[in-house]
Amino acid sequence: MAYVLLGNEAKNTYVYEGLSTETKPTPDSSTFGERVNSEAWETDTGNVYVWHGANWQIESYGKDSGVNKFGRCTDADSGVTTDVQDGANSTDSVYTWVAPTQARVHQLTSDNANDTAAGTGAQKVMVYYLADWDTAEASTELTMNGTSNVATPSNVIIHRMKVTEWGSAGPNVGVITATADTDGTVTAQINAGEGQTQMAVYGIPSYQVFSMTDYYATTNKAVTTLGAEVKLKVNQYCDNELVGFVTKHTKGLVTTGTSDGIHPFNPRNRIQGPAIIKIEVTTTVNNSVIDAGFDGNLESYA
Repeated sequence: MAYVLLGNEAKNTYVYEGLSTETKPTPDSSTFGERVNSEAWETDTGNVYVWHGANWQIESYGKDSGVNKFGRCTDADSGVTTDVQDGANSTDSVYTWVAPTQARVHQLTSDNANDTAAGTGAQKVMVYYLADWDTAEASTELTMNGTSNVATPSNVIIHRMKVTEWGSAGPNVGVITATADTDGTVTAQINAGEGQTQMAVYGIPSYQVFSMTDYYATTNKAVTTLGAEVKLKVNQYCDNELVGFVTKHTKGLVTTGTSDGIHPFNPRNRIQGPAIIKIEVTTTVNNSVIDAGFDGNLESYA
């Protein structure tokens, strides 16, 4: 019925509207930006497919899906730049979140044997990930095996995990981690008793846009004065390199106990994929607790 090349011609990403029984064309660059007919993109009887270089995959094209991404770190030290994520605690002391160096299988495990299929803790965990930088978020529900490894599908980022089934002492008794094969780095973790990740980190594939409405941060430390510099950071070259993050906005917090602040974006801050979004903070007091996150809509068009 219709197909068009999206914003990233190098990615060879097309959209096609039609019924699943129809023969779909193999796209070529000569149709860049071309609308084959004048029918609406989405109808009651049609589906929308995205071409990912070798095959068509059904997608929700042109529709928003809401995203509320939140994170928490419980051990941000004075002068130490810290990503707001679960590893920044007094036990692990992981201040910088690290993505796998390439698509990796991850090993899901707990440090407590009760997080297992018939245990009193976490029994099943849902993992949300991107298999690569050109396909939509996928998810898989895995059955825990205590302190033994359970393999995830290969992925370039895990940006959310949550416990979906648990026993009498749930949601999770131990710390559950997803560790990248070969790299040996923890991409995501669920701290004991929390039930899901609290990581202000999010990945966007190449054909989607994250339309950010706001970001926020809260400090909580029982001291006379605490200062915190909060930065919204984005890497839009994550399909090639994973180190460089550009500062998109900075806000400051000063507190005599508890303080919070939100920065709305009007117009919205639109971030084209592929991209990784994260929030980092630098405080003036050791062992600071920081909660931060961002909200917006994920749009499946460039």
